[in-house]
Amino acid sequence: MKPEEVAEKLTPIQTFSLLLARAGGGSQIRGKLWLQKEMFLLSRAIPQLGSELSYEASLKGPMSEALEWDVDQLVSVDLLHHEERQ
Repeated sequence: MKPEEVAEKLTPIQTFSLLLARAGGGSQIRGKLWLQKEMFLLSRAIPQLGSELSYEASLKGPMSEALEWDVDQLVSVDLLHHEERQ
């Protein structure tokens, strides 16, 4: 599948997750909690993203199950890679 075709199928959540993952030269995301917090900040500035993420309060701060699901989908199709911390 061509990159343009893949891009057309991505949700806004997936698009912004990939942009964050590639920011700073494509270095690793600092972790799931960091991604949740960064996406929360983006959702405050981008109304469309905020309505799709549906953040809920948690002990660690705002959390979105939609973000976790979309990131898992990106991992399953090899667009993002998840590495376990040792």
